[in-house]
Amino acid sequence: MPLPIGKKWLDEPTELTQSSTPFLVIMMGLSGSGKSTASGMISHEFQAAWVCADAVRKRLYGLRPEQSSKAAGLNIYSPAANKKIFTQMDSLAHTLLESGYSVILQFCVP
Repeated sequence: MPLPIGKKWLDEPTELTQSSTPFLVIMMGLSGSGKSTASGMISHEFQAAWVCADAVRKRLYGLRPEQSSKAAGLNIYSPAANKKIFTQMDSLAHTLLESGYSVILQFCVP
């Protein structure tokens, strides 16, 4: 069931903004489904760290954000690559949460 995220909802004070307890949001969806838009809004509203799997994936393989993995001859979407990315994101999330930061992890579902 989708959450009713609208201007009124974002403008109202919530317990999360007043809490010192860090939280984790896992954002998943198809390409173009609004994950980045929603993640950006949540990150801004709650001052949360936003970790995007696509950015982590390219960084782990030495690619710039705009660089094509195919053109570089890399298969960064193999099962082994996915495991590497998920392990890195898990580690980042744990480190950030243990340091007191709220975290949004964003994944694209094929």
